[in-house]
Amino acid sequence: MIKSPDLVDFYEREGLAARRYSGARFWERRYHTTRQAIVQDFLGRAIGPKTRFVDLGCGSGEYLRFARQLTPHVFGLDLSLNYLHRSRSLPGAHLVRGDVCRTPFNDHAFDVVLLSEVLEHVPDPDTLVRELFRLSVRTVLVSTPNEGLIRRISRRLVRPFVERTDASVGHISILPFDSLLARFQKPGWSVRRAFTLHIFPPTLDQASVPASFAPLIRFLERALDLMFPSLGTISFVLVMNDRPEEWPASR
Repeated sequence: MIKSPDLVDFYEREGLAARRYSGARFWERRYHTTRQAIVQDFLGRAIGPKTRFVDLGCGSGEYLRFARQLTPHVFGLDLSLNYLHRSRSLPGAHLVRGDVCRTPFNDHAFDVVLLSEVLEHVPDPDTLVRELFRLSVRTVLVSTPNEGLIRRISRRLVRPFVERTDASVGHISILPFDSLLARFQKPGWSVRRAFTLHIFPPTLDQASVPASFAPLIRFLERALDLMFPSLGTISFVLVMNDRPEEWPASR
């Protein structure tokens, strides 16, 4: 549960700043644009005209805007009033201020629950995962940074830099891929897809790698992502209810 006034203040400042990645440096921008494309692809497959969708930690509403093209039943929840004010420009979305670990929604209120780049900001990931299962009838989709190989090596070599970077963006609960998957092992549910990407972290921008090396690094990264599917810097997990008879006719 998010109770700390410091956390609330942090996300109000984040919402006021409303970071955009279009102007970020190459590796950071690539990390976030890839994530957005993958999440939108999943949502495009999971959402139909009657689907009830919620984005927990909706921020400024990028995924709400995408989902609103597919269904009128779109909800967003965020801790930051500043973020929610930015999302209010989206017609038809139902916006709520609240704690992602204790939402005001009824049990099984949604067919599709999205949690993108939120888990790492929460002091108690287990409580949040239980809330995801409480809310969803059919599908849960999560993306979150992975405590993968490069991050673990970085912690050993340049711990102060890594910890300072995490603190600057509010990362307090970054989980290893295996630990993340273990939290989604629940009777009656199956992990349908789980993988990581980007074995090279977005902080590679700090190394001032010459642009001429970018094609080679991208090639190496794609190869390494295939060879080591659990060591990337970002994790994706898609979980679905194994009992279709419980699903509403929402496609």
